[in-house]
Amino acid sequence: MMWLTLRKLRSKNVEDRLRALRELGGSTDDRAFEALRTTVLRDPSGAVRGEALLTLSRFGHVSSFDTLIESLRDQDPAIRKLATDLLIDRQDKTEADLRKLLAVDDPQLRRRANDEIRVINERKERVRIELLEREADSKIGVSPKVRSLINELQDNHTKVFSAAARALEKLGWTINISSTNVVLENRGKPVSAGITYDTLVDRLGRIIGIYLLPGEPSYPDDIEEMRWALGTAGRLRCTRLTNKILVSLGFGTNEPVWPQAWAALGSIGSSAVDELATRAANSEAAVIALDRIGSSEAIGYLQCIAVDPKLPESIKKVASGLIASRAVKTGKPAAWQGTETPEAKARRLREEASQPHKGIKIITSGQSGAAYGIQAIDDRAMELIQSGRSARQVSDFNRALSLYRQALTIEPQSVEAHGGLGATHVGLGNIDEAVKEHRLSIQCAPEYIIDKVQLLYLNIAHSILKKGLSPSATIQGFRAATNGLLQSSGYHHALGLLYWKIGDPIKARSEFQEVLKIEPNGLCSEAAREWSTKIDRGEGPG
Repeated sequence: MMWLTLRKLRSKNVEDRLRALRELGGSTDDRAFEALRTTVLRDPSGAVRGEALLTLSRFGHVSSFDTLIESLRDQDPAIRKLATDLLIDRQDKTEADLRKLLAVDDPQLRRRANDEIRVINERKERVRIELLEREADSKIGVSPKVRSLINELQDNHTKVFSAAARALEKLGWTINISSTNVVLENRGKPVSAGITYDTLVDRLGRIIGIYLLPGEPSYPDDIEEMRWALGTAGRLRCTRLTNKILVSLGFGTNEPVWPQAWAALGSIGSSAVDELATRAANSEAAVIALDRIGSSEAIGYLQCIAVDPKLPESIKKVASGLIASRAVKTGKPAAWQGTETPEAKARRLREEASQPHKGIKIITSGQSGAAYGIQAIDDRAMELIQSGRSARQVSDFNRALSLYRQALTIEPQSVEAHGGLGATHVGLGNIDEAVKEHRLSIQCAPEYIIDKVQLLYLNIAHSILKKGLSPSATIQGFRAATNGLLQSSGYHHALGLLYWKIGDPIKARSEFQEVLKIEPNGLCSEAAREWSTKIDRGEGPG
């Protein structure tokens, strides 16, 4: 009976009052609410007030929220903490309730209220925009399916973004640039994509860059996604992605997308001329890309290639044909340019790379310049490396070990063979051997592929983490493993990740900022920016 339960609630015995509160737990009677409220605010026992507060929070009365706020001034810290937690966890807060929280003393509750009000306002704004979009869509004939895909373009996840963009292209919508914004066009009707040019470049760069991590397998859908990103980057002439496209050519796992990468470089223009010329000695696609660029420097390289007696006849034939075709179109032969031949350039780069370094050397992308690319190795060694990679991906580590070692007998300085051998040792649990091989993969890299090598420092860091050492021993182990190596952006990138993983975000952020000082636009800088932002938001490394 309610009157008897309420009478117990006024008993002098604490246990009687607690039993009464448990009896009131399932009640919906307004008299029960008033009794609970009085108990929360006036009962002399902290245990009773806390139990009453919990019961009140489950009561569902419209005034219970105000009582929770009043409990924030309770003399017992445990009650104040309980009231704070209940207010945070409460799911039925209205905007009016949240505005009441803005006036409380607790900074955590004020921040939470601000965040939830912002979410409510954003939801209202989205509804308003959706209504406007539907009205506009009905006028220009955009179907609900197309609008849904356009909304998915704004998703921060690259898989969602690229899937939506490719689906829109299949429906006849093409991504184009209008000033600093991105639009979709279908039969001359432009529709805003809801993202800026900077966002588009960031998403394309992330798609291209995500497959550059050493040892990452390339699956059919990944390959199609990367082909699409490279094709779009080339069609829109995204010069800011030149660096990443060049790097994509340096990984054997990306060989299926090399034609799209060459085509993208050809479309982007002169920033890729030197790199194309360096590789044209072994690639017809690179020769064609030089012709597509069409600058005086690019044509000068073509003329050098066409007459170089040491180059394959097939390469020379392509270059000669393109020069002749260009002469027919213009009505006059292209002027001869005194340009350094690819052979001479390669010789010069090898000589520069063999010079001893004095002291600690900081390497940047700009220093790599035209020499940026892949390490040329014997075809037999490359076949063994590819077979070793396939064996490692199916966990046949002993066979992979044998294949990588055979490759190293042919090419002792192969970066990929040492890196693959290191990854295989990780699979076998031979962490010290793995660290040794990953270090050798960095040491063997010629200077003209130094940007690609930056990511290899991560292999050392991940191997050290596999040891399960204490935080201080982990850092000491990494420093010992990299002693004498270049303190490049990759070094600081990997060291920052280690600090973050062992629970020292302040030192991690400091290392990431060092990456940005050394190489603001390099391979590691994008991750350094993203991870610094996560640290600022209080997030962990995952």
